[in-house]
Amino acid sequence: MKRFAAIAAGWAWWTAGAVSASAANYAARVVEYVPGQGMESFWDVLDLEYYTNATVALGRPTVDTTLTRSQQPTDDPGTAPVLPVQAAWRWFEVVGIATNGRLTLEFEQPVTDDPDHPYGVDFLVFGNALQGIQSGGYWTNGDPQGVTLSGTITYETARVSVSPDGTNWFAFSGGPYADGFAPTLGRVYDTNAPAAFAGWDNRWWGAPTDPALPLDPRLAVSNFVGMTLADVARRYRGSAGGTPYDLADLPDLPADPETGRKTIRYVKIERGGKSFPEVDAVCGVAPVSAFKRWQIAHFNWMEDPDLEQPDADPDGDGLPNRMEYALGRNPRVADADPPPLRWSPPAAPGGAPRAVFPRNEDATDMVVALEWTTNLADRASWSTQGVSSVRGGALTNNVFEWVAELPTEAGAAFYRLRVSDE
Repeated sequence: MKRFAAIAAGWAWWTAGAVSASAANYAARVVEYVPGQGMESFWDVLDLEYYTNATVALGRPTVDTTLTRSQQPTDDPGTAPVLPVQAAWRWFEVVGIATNGRLTLEFEQPVTDDPDHPYGVDFLVFGNALQGIQSGGYWTNGDPQGVTLSGTITYETARVSVSPDGTNWFAFSGGPYADGFAPTLGRVYDTNAPAAFAGWDNRWWGAPTDPALPLDPRLAVSNFVGMTLADVARRYRGSAGGTPYDLADLPDLPADPETGRKTIRYVKIERGGKSFPEVDAVCGVAPVSAFKRWQIAHFNWMEDPDLEQPDADPDGDGLPNRMEYALGRNPRVADADPPPLRWSPPAAPGGAPRAVFPRNEDATDMVVALEWTTNLADRASWSTQGVSSVRGGALTNNVFEWVAELPTEAGAAFYRLRVSDE
């Protein structure tokens, strides 16, 4: 009688904090800029330059800005990351829009209403909104764990319209309004790999954030109240923030006849209300991986981001999230599903042993393979040689049961599932 041991195992690699935006995601050309009446009253207090350089709205939003005199009173104030409590503010970082003013930008590549865009967001407008600190006063560029955010936000309102051809325009008449929520985050909170800055000891802020990755658009300023700046930055989950726009919210915007999707190439930003909004950048959202979409479906913003990491096991059932994802299991419910790997009798007496396992066919970025060995001590002996797998019946939500036959020469063997993104 043959004896078989089933082992569930898995490996996968993701680059945490990887920036998905490229130059093609950003606004690439200023089509028109009308400063408007009143811009002569606003200038950079360090250089005495007006906020009328429209080209600063091209490319990615500001990562690091100049420290103010109160933060580091020297002749060369130095730089520090743009944060929800420390906005971009220099004349070479943001451009202003005054009364009857407008800024029209053209994207390098069309922006499409893509189902692979997270949260349905298709593009983002970055301004210089600033959230308050509960203790009052200004950010002093210290430990973000020692600062909690208030429910106040300094912002201006800017109306946004879009166009597929630069002639026919479609307005987000009821908002969202640019230069508002969510404030820009220039760098990820990363105490393990802080970036180097001249003039001060940075121990908290690491690589640049991703401007093509939006926050959940259901969030509001109230979600930040009472949280430390460090916790807020972690919950940006690598995003640079920005005000989110979904082309699906424009019912009159026609779909492209070739793709069947709403598509634009131009964005117009105009002053709204009595404020003088500033624009830092406009960025098209990049499609995310199937795994990221799975994370969004199973975890929400208010939870600790560590729970959704590939190696985390939030339900404590011994399977990390990457295995739960690849096998179509619920990462929030332990022991609610049958064992992920079980053996089944041969199709005929004396035939090849068989293993049965579920597989999430939406996990297109993963490979699930059955491997076997007769020698657990030799890690290099695991093999897929002779294994043949066929899809069985449907379970639920595009999860299918797969049946794999091992070669008869395997004899008494151990077998396991290998989950990989290779």
